[in-house]
Amino acid sequence: MKYRSLLATSLLALAASCAPVFAQESTPRKPRPTGSQKLSNPVNDLLDEAQRAIEKQDYAAALVPLEKVVADEPQFAYGHFQLGYVFTALKRWDDA
Repeated sequence: MKYRSLLATSLLALAASCAPVFAQESTPRKPRPTGSQKLSNPVNDLLDEAQRAIEKQDYAAALVPLEKVVADEPQFAYGHFQLGYVFTALKRWDDA
């Protein structure tokens, strides 16, 4: 049990320290032409929904979209990481 708590704390610290790095872009994006539409990607939409819930600290609401991401894209490591983060926040150690 002590190691799970230590692991959970380490994962939360890692996630918090990596978030600003992932948010930065190496090169600025060019503005889109005004007539273009943003293309929808179901995985990105689900990740955005989960991220909004995580920012509100509504971890239970983040479970549904993240579980869909992992089910749709089982090889997508970031989805598994985010799901583990949410399970850790909910103190569901065995699921994490």
